[in-house]
Amino acid sequence: MAVTTSSISLNQRFGSGLLGTMARLAIACLACVVVGFLLIVLAYCVPTSPMEKNLKESVEQLSAEGEYHALIGSDSTWTLDNYTVAAMLNQAAHGHSDPLRYAMLNPHAGEGETQIDQLSLGIGEPDGKLPVYSQYWHGYLVFLKPLLLLLNLEQIRMFSLMTCSVLVLLVAVLLARRGEAAAGMAFGVSFVAFNVVVTMFSLSLAACTFLALVGTLVVLWQTEKRGRTLWGNVGWWTVPFLVLGAATSYFDFLCTPITTLGVSLAMLVYLSRHDLGKDAVVHAVLGVVALSACWAVGYAVMWASKWVIATMVTGQDVIAAGVAKIFERSASREFEAVDSAQISRWDAVTKNFDLGFPKWCKPFVALMVAGTAIYVARNAKRGEGQGGMSLWWMLPLLVVAVFPYAWYFFAANHSYQHAFFTYRGQVVTLLCVALCCAGALTRFNGGAVPGRVPHGDEH
Repeated sequence: MAVTTSSISLNQRFGSGLLGTMARLAIACLACVVVGFLLIVLAYCVPTSPMEKNLKESVEQLSAEGEYHALIGSDSTWTLDNYTVAAMLNQAAHGHSDPLRYAMLNPHAGEGETQIDQLSLGIGEPDGKLPVYSQYWHGYLVFLKPLLLLLNLEQIRMFSLMTCSVLVLLVAVLLARRGEAAAGMAFGVSFVAFNVVVTMFSLSLAACTFLALVGTLVVLWQTEKRGRTLWGNVGWWTVPFLVLGAATSYFDFLCTPITTLGVSLAMLVYLSRHDLGKDAVVHAVLGVVALSACWAVGYAVMWASKWVIATMVTGQDVIAAGVAKIFERSASREFEAVDSAQISRWDAVTKNFDLGFPKWCKPFVALMVAGTAIYVARNAKRGEGQGGMSLWWMLPLLVVAVFPYAWYFFAANHSYQHAFFTYRGQVVTLLCVALCCAGALTRFNGGAVPGRVPHGDEH
């Protein structure tokens, strides 16, 4: 039976109250910045000379593939972003001589016609003579620098792919154990459909995928073990989603950040659906908006903190460079376009949509949705008679489904120029649609809710 709005007080929905929630969010922001700063300084303490063998082997592989290598034919959706991979390895190869300063400035070799050439020619170059790339935290270096002591690029790619496969399988198995086998299948299929192999081989895309998977595992754990569903626990979930936004800003190289929010939030809504009836749907949508806002605050504060700390530590105006990068990537003019061709924000949306759902794919998605709708229509009366759950929970899930397109609209420049990898943000959309189908097909089960635990407001 769905919970009504009158049965949950404001303090229950937001934990110990608005002021308490804001205090926890402020503490979480500060903790993220402090931990992030310490981790990146420690990463720059890793010596770079022992990496040189693996770096040179990685350069050989990148040179053989080229900056944009398609694994299958000329399909852009199967294209590896070796340009950014080379830039990441370039960052990893430098900065050991002064960890505190260079953790904030992020030096990289800049001589050479291509990113791969710059990486190759810069190995072993003194840090003090190199240009810097200080607008990002480059948090991926916390993992990449130690890995390069032991592995080359090919080995890191395989390690990433195996780790990702294990995590996707783990999510599917945990869902199946809760009687949500259809949702587990929907989750796995959604990730496979957006070329998880390319995602793991293009190291720049891997960070957001791993964060989305970790976020999903946290949702599974908290909803099952602690009963913390969306309804009645929005206040508690604000901190995890703020931390997720901060981690996205920290580890991501501005690739597909919206996936970390969308995938985790979609799973939270889906696993809360038994509590979301007609009377609660408006508050559920507001909860989705509130958690999304917390994610955005974490993302923005973490990013801006890098500029402020770097400016204080180095004396260079990193703040101005960071602000300029924001305006550049959110502009509606394509960067380095032929004759500076003007693009609309809608162009960025449609270009990504067409890559994510090509012509051959659209009939399959339409057939899946239509088949589910027909099944629901034919069984609705029987389902109501047996106490089947409400379908109002789909509304907040469909709100999450449009998040990627809102991101493409906002970051039009970046999303248009790099559509060959930003289109993967639509894994959120596909997952939401697939979860709607999975939930509708399990609705008519006599009202049974396998593995359900009561929701609460524990802290």
